[in-house]
Amino acid sequence: DRIVALESTVAHEIGHQWVFNVVGKDQVDHPGLDEAVVQYLTYRYFLDFRGPEAAQGYVENWQGRWQRVDNENIPIGLPAREYTATEYSAIVYGRGPIFIKTLSERMGVSTFDVFLRDYARQNWWGIGTPQQFKQLAEEHCRCDLTGLFDEWVNP
Repeated sequence: DRIVALESTVAHEIGHQWVFNVVGKDQVDHPGLDEAVVQYLTYRYFLDFRGPEAAQGYVENWQGRWQRVDNENIPIGLPAREYTATEYSAIVYGRGPIFIKTLSERMGVSTFDVFLRDYARQNWWGIGTPQQFKQLAEEHCRCDLTGLFDEWVNP
């Protein structure tokens, strides 16, 4: 549906006003977390404003993207230059937000929300790193996320 596609694009790009603009990322060397978080924020937009069915449809879009590379366990933490064009779309925009959603569920959504707020505050007008992201997430959940990050993010 063209309207939903336009709405998701607008919501996604507005998400970039926070992730990448206010809280910077190294888009060349670490594109995965940037786009993955924005995709997740777009999912949350759909959940809040369109309901669970629309949000699930957005998640299915991620799954369809990842399926383009047969759900290969390609890390989301690679530099942009190490992905083919197909892999970039599938991993950064597909597998990446599935990881972020998995992380939010592992941490608990309310804890995850506080974590994202604090991550933004710590990196306001700066450049956040994947290491800072993981460390702060672990501080908030009081858990070891090494296994999860190794499975999804780390090359």
